[in-house]
Amino acid sequence: MAITHASQCLMKLKRAKTMKLLILVFLVTVPFIAAIFLEGGGGGRYHGGGGGFSSSSSSSGSSGSSEEHEHHHGHRPSNRPPHRPPRPPHRPPRPPTREQCDDGWLEFQRPNGIWCILVGYSGVSNGWYSQQDAQNTCTGMGAVLTGFQNENERMKVAEVALDKLIALGQTVGGIWVGATNLPGCRVNSCGPYNTFQWTDGETTGIEGFKWGVGEPDNSNWPGATACIQQFIVAPNYVGMWNGYFVNGDLDKYQCVSQATPPPRFYMCGKRGRLQKPKTMKLPLAVLLLLCLATIVTSHKKGKDEVKKIVKVIEFDDDVVEGRSSIGRKGNKKFSSSSSSSSWSSEEHPRRENRRPFPRRRSQRPTEIKETCDDGWLEFKRPNGVWCILVGYSGVSNGWYSQQDAQNTCTGMGAVLTGFQNENERMTVAGVALNKLTTLGQTVGGLWVGATNLPACRVNSCGPYNTFQWTDGHTTGVEGFKWGVGEPDNVNWPGATACIQQFIVAPNYVGMWKGYFVNGDLDKYQCNSQVTPPPRFYICGKRGVRR
Repeated sequence: MAITHASQCLMKLKRAKTMKLLILVFLVTVPFIAAIFLEGGGGGRYHGGGGGFSSSSSSSGSSGSSEEHEHHHGHRPSNRPPHRPPRPPHRPPRPPTREQCDDGWLEFQRPNGIWCILVGYSGVSNGWYSQQDAQNTCTGMGAVLTGFQNENERMKVAEVALDKLIALGQTVGGIWVGATNLPGCRVNSCGPYNTFQWTDGETTGIEGFKWGVGEPDNSNWPGATACIQQFIVAPNYVGMWNGYFVNGDLDKYQCVSQATPPPRFYMCGKRGRLQKPKTMKLPLAVLLLLCLATIVTSHKKGKDEVKKIVKVIEFDDDVVEGRSSIGRKGNKKFSSSSSSSSWSSEEHPRRENRRPFPRRRSQRPTEIKETCDDGWLEFKRPNGVWCILVGYSGVSNGWYSQQDAQNTCTGMGAVLTGFQNENERMTVAGVALNKLTTLGQTVGGLWVGATNLPACRVNSCGPYNTFQWTDGHTTGVEGFKWGVGEPDNVNWPGATACIQQFIVAPNYVGMWKGYFVNGDLDKYQCNSQVTPPPRFYICGKRGVRR
């Protein structure tokens, strides 16, 4: 009898587990079957609105008046359901893919699609940043120096540039625009609008033009080389351009001169990238959530049932053992000091060391990971993820100081950075070499976030501890590898000495061959017109916690 009772309880336990498994399989399978029908496997669906189905038809064979219907078919019994509406011939069209812009880019709707514009500061504060330099900067981002489709774009760009200008502590600056004058137009008699043409291949019309007072004038007019800059003017500006330009006005200017105002900005444009639409419809999403909630509830109930059955089995085991003891002669003892009976612990020990019911392991909390933005290199450092962006300044004549590079990085919310180890140094050199090759050059220089120690003016300080990293994040000396004879005692301006990294193509032939290979470091003055002329930079920042 005891065995039969325990077996029945065990059978209940197995049935509960089997039923639970079947319920889980059913609830997991239903959403996928529903998804097949909802996403295209079940034909079109009838929608009461939206024009998907019409209750009338232009065909005489498929429609008729109510009188004709009664004549041919008689009255429909009141207990019969109405006719089911016919299904639409085609499923509703999928939503079109949408174009969107990368983070940090302004998004504008143009007649031919989404156009993305990035307003950037070149890092150049002395004016030595030509329109071609700005175009090179944009090319390095996979974009083009762009123009204004309308008034809204022109003023939006001016506002963003003004914020960057104020952050630099300046009150006036210039931003290069993608436009040049018509080849045959050398004087302002051509007219204020059709004198120029947009060069980005995307901007059209003349709604984006608004010239400053007297522009375009006949001063400094070099024919086909005339370009356009946009004046960025703070409300508190006081100077020579007062009364001639307000924030956002356009100015005709030579393309290659040392430009004024000196702080130079640029605006890059590119098409928005396509984003696939989400295909899961609301009813299916709701169904999945309901099924998930049901699974969780079912699992909890099933667990409670199992606990109850286990308790029943434990209770029945005790009862069975007790009945067996009563049925045996002489197994029941009475205490001499009490009139009530008690069981002997020696003859009938209770099972205290039962196997505990298995508990579900607690899930580990989701780990928060640091990642880098698109286009940034990701490196694992002792103090966390460090993101590095290798950029080309657009300057090919050397007029780009270390401070200019630092300003460029500051505009990105980053800092001019250094190398934690050999891997970082060579990875950066490889990326910069690819950019250099794209420009058709074989040698260039990349500013690094480092300066010499204040008290160290000669190379006798040693090749490593002569310099220190300035980004507040890079540590140690593993990232140093100097060129032959570096750091030398040439052009040593004390505390202003900086570091550049040589970017050298395999086919380079010139004065630095034999002294520097790709990735080697070079001590150099921070503020001079630097060589090699093509100037790169590396910006660093902490990874974003996601």
